[in-house]
Amino acid sequence: MAQKLDAVMPASGALPLTVPVVLAIVVAALFAFYRSIQKKPLPGIPYNKEAAGTIFGDIPALLAYKKQHGSGRRWMLTQLKKHNSVLVQLFLKPMSSAPAVILGDVGT
Repeated sequence: MAQKLDAVMPASGALPLTVPVVLAIVVAALFAFYRSIQKKPLPGIPYNKEAAGTIFGDIPALLAYKKQHGSGRRWMLTQLKKHNSVLVQLFLKPMSSAPAVILGDVGT
């Protein structure tokens, strides 16, 4: 009976090998999940840098603007003006790495 206990928990009090292995697998899986939901902007198209660094992207800014002004479309127009571009990318899906690309003509 003593041999079975020694095989499960060594007498020195050290953790069995399975605990660090399971912990390493969980940490690696969480890191892989985090990397998969990070925003990946398309090169050469302007975007909000602070939105690219969060899980929710541009949604908090859009909702705040919509609450104050009543329209989300206007917020998208302000993004075109903010970046001084007719083409911008917005991160409108939470936990998605793909941006929405907005094309508009702010000159008219």
